[in-house]
Amino acid sequence: MYQIVKNIFYLIRNEVLPNPFGFISTNPNIVEGFTFFIGEPILFLISFWMCKILYDREEPIIGSILYMFFYSTNIFILINLNKLCTSINKIVAIYIVLVILIFIGLIQTRMRINKKKFLGYY
Repeated sequence: MYQIVKNIFYLIRNEVLPNPFGFISTNPNIVEGFTFFIGEPILFLISFWMCKILYDREEPIIGSILYMFFYSTNIFILINLNKLCTSINKIVAIYIVLVILIFIGLIQTRMRINKKKFLGYY
C-alpha cells in the first residue's frame, strides 16, 4: 500500500503541481536548472524536516501523506508570494519568515503531543 501512495504522490509532485520557481527568470532553461539543482533539494529538505517533527515513523503511509502535505504547502506559499511581489529578495525573505513560523508552530504542536503521551492521554 505504501508503494502505491508513494508512486501516486511522486506523479503528483512531478506532473500535477506547478513549478514554484518560475519567478527566477524568463528563460525556461534557467528556471528548470534552478529547480533541479537548487529549488527541489531545498524544498525536499524543508518539507522533510517539517514532516519529521510530527511523524513518529509508525506508519510509512502517514509519513508519505505528511510529506506531500508539507511539500504542497511550501509550493502554495511560493506561488502566492510570486503573485504578491516581483522582487526575488522580498519573496525569499517573506518565505523564510513564514517557514520559521511554521516550524515554531510544528514544534509547539509536537511538544503538546509529547506531553499528552507522557501523561497517558494517548
